[in-house]
Amino acid sequence: MQIGVASELLRSLSLPAVIDLVAATGFQAIEVWLDHWQRNGLKPAQLLRYLCSSGLIWTVHADMRDLNLISTNTGIRQESLRQVKEAIHLAAAIEAQVLTIHPGRLSSSKDRPEDFWPKQVEVFHHLAETAAVAGVQLGVENMEPRAGEFVVGLDDLERLLAAVDSPNLGVTLDLAHLFGQPEAREFVGRVPHLVNVHLSDAAPGRCHLPLGQGELDYEGLLDTLRQRYDGLLILEGYTPGPLGREREILAYLYGKWQEYMVQKMIPQ
Repeated sequence: MQIGVASELLRSLSLPAVIDLVAATGFQAIEVWLDHWQRNGLKPAQLLRYLCSSGLIWTVHADMRDLNLISTNTGIRQESLRQVKEAIHLAAAIEAQVLTIHPGRLSSSKDRPEDFWPKQVEVFHHLAETAAVAGVQLGVENMEPRAGEFVVGLDDLERLLAAVDSPNLGVTLDLAHLFGQPEAREFVGRVPHLVNVHLSDAAPGRCHLPLGQGELDYEGLLDTLRQRYDGLLILEGYTPGPLGREREILAYLYGKWQEYMVQKMIPQ
């Protein structure tokens, strides 16, 4: 697998500085968050030059904060779609390997998931068509079982992919979102059209912790994953703290990955 990190981990740094630091630490890939790119004011051609000179592989993650592709609020729904399309255009312009997108969610505790499945399928069918024209591979992310989310389980992903039926829509598997699910290993072994993987730790009530700081059996999940997947694996797990710790954070995550590789006697 090619190991990388999400640029969001180093949100306090400029995107060029993050790219340089990720490459210098020894990682093979970086996932550029749309918001990180927007805040830096780089043109896509400038970002592409930075990425090409780094020697890294790269992906893009669409923003999801305050957005909802199937919101009952028309304005929010339209803005969410606009921003995801902007991410598709960026991914195309910088020739990203994958663009990760979060599915829509319920707007109210009174909403019923079954009523919103047609909207979910409709918007992802539209996005898959847009991505096909742009030459972009999409990965819809499995969500953690929290209020409002209904693309959570393996059946949910299979249902969405079957309904959209597009080679441009695959799955970004978030291993931390499987925390607490009794059949997590089966999920990893069966998830369809896997195009990207996110990895971080988790604990009760807390998701996306740095590796080794939670209770997720990520080593067991990785053992299952390696039997069928040899692609990108992006580390997440934001650690708040004072500025200047970025190099320390990356070194820690890289070290935890190396520990796993050595333990499993995986050639590097």
